[in-house]
Amino acid sequence: MNAQNHNPSGKNQHGIVAKACDPTLAAALWEYNRKLITDPAVIRELLKKEHGITMSARTVKRRRQELGIYGSGHTTKTMSHEQKTQLVLDAIQKDPNQRNGTRDFVANTMRMYDPSGFENREPTAKKIKRFPIVSLGPNAEWSDVASGKYLGLWVLPDNRLGEAVGYLYLSLVEELGGVPLQSTTDCGSETTVQYGYAQAIRSEATTEGDLLPELGTDELPAHRLDSGDNWVLVFKQGADTGIYDESNPKHYTLCRWLWSTFLQQELDEYRHRVNAAKTHKVKGKLLPSGVAPDIVYSIPERYGMKDRLLPIDVDVIREIKAYMGGDSIIGFVPPEYAQQARAAFDSLGVIKLSVGNVWSVFVAMLPIMYQP
Repeated sequence: MNAQNHNPSGKNQHGIVAKACDPTLAAALWEYNRKLITDPAVIRELLKKEHGITMSARTVKRRRQELGIYGSGHTTKTMSHEQKTQLVLDAIQKDPNQRNGTRDFVANTMRMYDPSGFENREPTAKKIKRFPIVSLGPNAEWSDVASGKYLGLWVLPDNRLGEAVGYLYLSLVEELGGVPLQSTTDCGSETTVQYGYAQAIRSEATTEGDLLPELGTDELPAHRLDSGDNWVLVFKQGADTGIYDESNPKHYTLCRWLWSTFLQQELDEYRHRVNAAKTHKVKGKLLPSGVAPDIVYSIPERYGMKDRLLPIDVDVIREIKAYMGGDSIIGFVPPEYAQQARAAFDSLGVIKLSVGNVWSVFVAMLPIMYQP
């Protein structure tokens, strides 16, 4: 007997339900999968809040299956042992110091192919006293203690650092469309420009209606300066093998562009990976645990919180950024050189920079950049 379609209109209590072929739905589901978000109930909430798409958790599961989207468990089961092994070996190549954590399969493979990696692990750091942390919700404070989400990680040149940090703060405000109630950094001189912008923009935002009008800038300062160690990103490679000569101006300039591009790529990937990873479940923790920062940040209502971002006129932010000099203020090389270098890099057909090919790309780019 032929099955009958009891709902030919595609409507139900949720209204018109998006099909798997809907480009917005498909892109969203693939993006959630990339972020390791596979719970249909969570995806249902994210779809509604971020894309205005309403559907049941059951339909979410069905749409994922129609698009061929499966969780890591299903993928692992369908992979051959050789494929799994190769993935681990690829990961080892990307981690020369062998300090990344592993689980059973990864650990066993590493012991087989690279046993010295385990000897290179540093001893466990001494225990630090911990105290309960509370938060009013996402965007109450940058860094975002409510969700644990990394809002941004950037590679910066060391010149005009104060202005560069302030410029990146403005870029984040522009991207998110608002400012936090408070932001926190260490007390380095490079954060003073950011401090000024945070105070000024926060004051402008609160005049138009603070989410917490009872708290002024005295009770809750817009930017708190904490002492702490500077996070320094250091790289050194190429000189020992004779590929790179720092005293050569051509080498030096190309290296600044290529390595800053590579390191920014690595930071972006790290940020996305950490934000998508489920945190450890901590008994007694007042803030959410056992859930990915991306989820807490996107749907804080699920965890009894509220987004505390203060809306701001982003056109004003864009004007300030343009007055500061635009993206050139955070560049490692002049804009014209960066454009030329990007064209040279694209001409090589390299899919992605990695620790395994970055110096090979450097060697290949040199004659293109400096043709007679």
